[in-house]
Amino acid sequence: MTTEAMSTMMSPTTSMTKITTSATTTASTTTTTSETSQSVVSGRNDIVSELRPDVGEFGDFQDYEYCHEGSWAYGFRQRVEFFQFTRDDTALNAIRLHCRKHDGTITGNISSFEGYWGSWSNSAYCGDVNGVYMFYAAFKIEDYRGPSIDDTSANDFRSQCWNGTVVSNNALHASNGNMFGTWKRSDACNKGSAICGISSKFDKPQGEGYDDTAMNGAFFKCCSL
Repeated sequence: MTTEAMSTMMSPTTSMTKITTSATTTASTTTTTSETSQSVVSGRNDIVSELRPDVGEFGDFQDYEYCHEGSWAYGFRQRVEFFQFTRDDTALNAIRLHCRKHDGTITGNISSFEGYWGSWSNSAYCGDVNGVYMFYAAFKIEDYRGPSIDDTSANDFRSQCWNGTVVSNNALHASNGNMFGTWKRSDACNKGSAICGISSKFDKPQGEGYDDTAMNGAFFKCCSL
């Protein structure tokens, strides 16, 4: 279900009654890493769709990481390099999704790629009510500016939450997004599903004297609730 970038937030249809919350088929294998994604899952059996919001033109998509079976993304934090003035800017470097089950049990964090530059924001959450998860994705992207001009590509990310049918009023938005670009075309999970996986598009370091853009966006998988 593709939506236009919200003015840009998603406008719920008549089948998605608003509520108020505070924003505070493949087999799977598991490997263990650090806090960045404590227990990485490489597949799920309940995937129903892929979100493909507009992304930047540089870099490659990394392998998908998934929340554990029976859990979905309910919040995120992002890594952003702030404006560097005369030095090379990269802006958005990574998104880390937080996963939990319907009963509130936290199952870990997933990111697909952690980036190289910048600082992590505080986490933004769907709220205190169990069973509410992220279902929407949009990126703020600076379009390609041409040769010999510093490009940043993705500068910011935002989402929105629901319980599969009922949409929260509040945008889910970190506090450290960078200034460049405009909000592009968004995408959203189908009714009865929520975000459960992420594949970051990342432009690897280009070397001294070359222009780095770092994270150019991401695609997401939606799993049945």
